[in-house]
Amino acid sequence: MASQSPAFHAVKIWVSHLCDLFIGVRQTSTAIVWYTLSIVILILAPIGVFKTVEDRAMVRFILLFLWRYYRFFFLLFFFWRYTAAKPLTSRTVYPKDATIIIPTVSVSENTFFEECLTKCLINQPGAVEVVTATKDDATKVNTLLSEINEKIRTGKSEFTSGVVDISEIDVRVNYTGIPNKRVQIAFALPNVRTRLVVLIDDHVFLKPRFLVAALLPFEDKDVGLCGTKKVVRRITTTSYWKSVWNVLGALYLTRHNFEIRATNAQDGGAFVISSRAAIILAEIVQDPKFIEQFTNERFFFRKFGPLNPDDDNFITRWVVKHSKRSYDMAALATDGANNLRPKLN
Repeated sequence: MASQSPAFHAVKIWVSHLCDLFIGVRQTSTAIVWYTLSIVILILAPIGVFKTVEDRAMVRFILLFLWRYYRFFFLLFFFWRYTAAKPLTSRTVYPKDATIIIPTVSVSENTFFEECLTKCLINQPGAVEVVTATKDDATKVNTLLSEINEKIRTGKSEFTSGVVDISEIDVRVNYTGIPNKRVQIAFALPNVRTRLVVLIDDHVFLKPRFLVAALLPFEDKDVGLCGTKKVVRRITTTSYWKSVWNVLGALYLTRHNFEIRATNAQDGGAFVISSRAAIILAEIVQDPKFIEQFTNERFFFRKFGPLNPDDDNFITRWVVKHSKRSYDMAALATDGANNLRPKLN
């Protein structure tokens, strides 16, 4: 670093202070260098273009082109530099150390719920907490749960490849009376007795060894939140528009995976960890301050709210503000979460 000019070093320090101020977490020296280079390039490039090109329309085109593809190749570089957490010879975190929370609002209309719940159970977590909106739905879940238990016990479930012992899993079904994902999650959090909480949407299908792989980052005591690769299940349909929406959903999540994997490899962060399938330390989400703000998030100088959507954005911001690292297991394609949105079908 001795070869750096005083000007470059000054800019690097300035960028470091900006990261501390706006992001809230001190960045690594590698990330600071990359941020500094980006700022220098994006400042010098327009100056050079204005000096050499007279056509103002061409100037605008060149600047947009440079911004678009500089960012793309920048992210592509880090996308391929990403490395997943490696399996250890002696582990301290196991699936039994996690509680899966599944908030749901319509069990009878959700034709995917049986598969979702079955695949959560065969991952053999310490506990599974299903939180519905109504007492009637809770009753339906209990009935379905009895059927699922019997199918898994006898090896007759279409979603398993054999008999799986789920006898030690503590399964609880509750209801809140309010169809609100944040309220349902907050209701389940005080019941968690494990080190980790796994948030799963009711239309997500986990791989059989999902927890075995996804919990690896938590061997690092500084990691507070872990995301996963998300894939839309492609459908076969005679409806043109259903196919279009299905493709758009698949492309959206593919782009989501690319962005998070690249930025996580760059500086250890992520713009959001999707709560479709995410793992977080229980001590973070069981903090009374977290629960109070999670269920009462307001915006525009706290004039409007509470905000119901974007629970994953709130969780990601909370983890960053409290100096815990996030980790993305996007490279583990074989152990990622398969995501299917009912609206796409």
